[in-house]
Amino acid sequence: MNASPASHPFEIREHDVDGVHVIAMRGELDLATAPRLCVRIDAARRQGMRRMVVDLTTARFCDSVGLRALIGSHQEMAAEGGRLALAVREDSAVGRLFALAGAHELLELHADAGAAVRTLAPRAS
Repeated sequence: MNASPASHPFEIREHDVDGVHVIAMRGELDLATAPRLCVRIDAARRQGMRRMVVDLTTARFCDSVGLRALIGSHQEMAAEGGRLALAVREDSAVGRLFALAGAHELLELHADAGAAVRTLAPRAS
């Protein structure tokens, strides 16, 4: 079975907004694709990004492997003094999984990428 059907390919896009690195993914976050997302998060962290948002608002699915990968990335960022927030729609399959798993206790969750960026963006002095 193909983890990411051709009609819903796994895709990652990255960009910066207001001093926050945004990694947006589309498709399914699972055993086959979680390592690809983690590599991108880790690469950005190693390049010095200390404020990151993972936008899952267009993710169609996330399994326990994907959730565990995000928790691990969150912990690695925190250990280095950074912050990692996730954008997840509550009414999506991913949002329902996160609610059932109590992910809000371990991860910083926001309803959309804009809200997450506003929370993490450096304040002007």
